[in-house]
Amino acid sequence: MLVQHPEVKHWLIVGMNDSTVLGGVRATEGQGFKAADIIGIGINGVDAVSELSKAQATGFYGFPGCQARTYMVISPAKCFTTG
Repeated sequence: MLVQHPEVKHWLIVGMNDSTVLGGVRATEGQGFKAADIIGIGINGVDAVSELSKAQATGFYGFPGCQARTYMVISPAKCFTTG
């Protein structure tokens, strides 16, 4: 899609898990997009911890809550500090 739609300058990336979303984030980075032009929202949080801990921001911004029964996107920092 990135190659087919060069007119699109901002991308929202969602997927069935963090790995899928991170693949999309890496693909957009590979095409020259900056973190400010990408919003990636994963599911699970498994890969989110290391991604959100990076010194350099990426297009990965968050994931649904810490518990499986929580179905809203919350601040990862709040999730890890307050449970």
